[in-house]
Amino acid sequence: DKLWKMTLSLSAHYNRLEEESLIPQGVGSISAADFRRDYEIGDLLGKGAYSIVRAARSRKTGRLYACKIIDKRKVPKASCLRDEIRILCSVTHHGIVSLHELVETSDELLLLTDLAMGGELYDRIVKNQRYKEGDARLVIRLLLEAVHHLHMRHIIHRDIKPENILLSSVDSDTDVKLSDFGLAKVCDDAGLVANPDGVDSEQQDFGRARAYTSCGTDYYVAPEVLLGEGYGIKVDLWSIGVVAYVLLCGFPPFVGDGDDMSSVYKHVLSGSFSFPSPSWDYISADAKDFVSRLLTVDPERRLSCQQALEHRWITQ
Repeated sequence: DKLWKMTLSLSAHYNRLEEESLIPQGVGSISAADFRRDYEIGDLLGKGAYSIVRAARSRKTGRLYACKIIDKRKVPKASCLRDEIRILCSVTHHGIVSLHELVETSDELLLLTDLAMGGELYDRIVKNQRYKEGDARLVIRLLLEAVHHLHMRHIIHRDIKPENILLSSVDSDTDVKLSDFGLAKVCDDAGLVANPDGVDSEQQDFGRARAYTSCGTDYYVAPEVLLGEGYGIKVDLWSIGVVAYVLLCGFPPFVGDGDDMSSVYKHVLSGSFSFPSPSWDYISADAKDFVSRLLTVDPERRLSCQQALEHRWITQ
């Protein structure tokens, strides 16, 4: 009887530890001692609501990384962070920021990721004012390839914007990596079946698997998200359309009156935008057609990632 009670007590203890852990079950991590042995923590790079980001250097190779240090006591929703980690562990693509190491202590969670030395695409747009059309095409092609990788794994990013697109180096305006998977969602609720007939898998039912959380950033959010009636992976294509528009001219397609976001939403819901002169006078017809096919209100008529990658503006 005493042994039985001890077994139950130990079981409850380990279950409690598992619940408190922010690392999803089945995901590997290293000890804090091993991390200190292998890496040196450096300068502060940024701060968030419940985390800071510092530079980290491999003692073995000298390679630099970004180390996100999360205060576990301040994390608002542990399940969302576990989802983010699970998603980062499931994707490997040159256009997506990679997760290299995980470390968990009683108070902190450390995520070691790629360090994008070039900073945010947003800052580069502000610096350049606008992108040359050829450079904008390269950025959008890389972004589409990264998002296609996600969509093939039933993952919606849900927060694609220039602030979440990082540049690998200060010397390149086009070598980008998609980051920040805090709002990403795995669509596994219905129709997630492999395609036996070889039809473009994005056209199958899983491409219409629906999420119902209102998220994303106002200027980049798709109309179906604003309607709150459920949406699928094509919300990411709308956001890419807005990013493409901003790259090409330096300002967003949907603007309101001052700080009144309701007028922005009105334009988004109606899909009313234009290519004003003189900003768009020297932009090709193919580029305008590409943007228009992504900024299509009806998601059924909006291009998928595969279709966007095959568009003549991208392939030229």
